[in-house]
Amino acid sequence: MLGKLGLGLLPRDIRSGAVAVVSAVLGVTGFIAMLDLLIFRDRLPADYVAFFTSPLGDRMLVMCIRALGEEVIYRLLYMTAIVAAIKLVRGRVGPVGYGLAAVAAQMIGVWPSLVQEPFHASLRYLAVGAVWGWLYWRQGWFAAAAGHGLSHLLIDPMLLIGLTHTR
Repeated sequence: MLGKLGLGLLPRDIRSGAVAVVSAVLGVTGFIAMLDLLIFRDRLPADYVAFFTSPLGDRMLVMCIRALGEEVIYRLLYMTAIVAAIKLVRGRVGPVGYGLAAVAAQMIGVWPSLVQEPFHASLRYLAVGAVWGWLYWRQGWFAAAAGHGLSHLLIDPMLLIGLTHTR
């Protein structure tokens, strides 16, 4: 079924899939670091800072597992359903349809954050989630899940150090 929607589980080409995952992880990590450590540092909610400055041990494992769960829910279920609906209505899905599906699926989960902190949340959660949606569309669900999980192995220690030492 996924193939008929232009989606898949695995990358069609392992080399381009790996390059896309590494590029997305590095890009997302740099983007979040720029947002949280430079642009929005003085306006981050206290509970956000407290969470990302808590000890890494269990938190990183939880974040990687949570990332996998989010990929199942927001990409594999919601984004796939939205792409299927677009295909049903229009007969085909083009790049704009996949992009809209990625953003709409992500909005389902992040709308409470968008209401509280619209500018930060739209960049930190909506745009970043759209990257994982793009990766799902272009390289398969496994690539999106791997990229999302792996990004926490980089960004979580970076935020711990950066948020601890910039107060």
